[in-house]
Amino acid sequence: MAKDRRYRKTTMEKAARVRAIVERYHERGNHRRSYPMIHRTYVYPVYPMSLRTMMHYLMIARGEADTSPEVEAEPARGLYPLFDAWDAERHPWDT
Repeated sequence: MAKDRRYRKTTMEKAARVRAIVERYHERGNHRRSYPMIHRTYVYPVYPMSLRTMMHYLMIARGEADTSPEVEAEPARGLYPLFDAWDAERHPWDT
């Protein structure tokens, strides 16, 4: 879809800023911190755009991050390791 496409510098900068907002507030599995809620609460007041455009900007920023020679990204903060350990021990079909 957007493999070899080049974007304008301002579009890339806006995509990076939107990605920074989303990375700061998004939590997988938490409805209050889902993409639509982050869009509605944090992104839309600053950058009026649709949810689809926000997701497209995230795709652009992710593609740019994959091609840029940067230091290894910091792991996401949160309770994910705790949830992963809990999920490994849990078998919902064995009730």
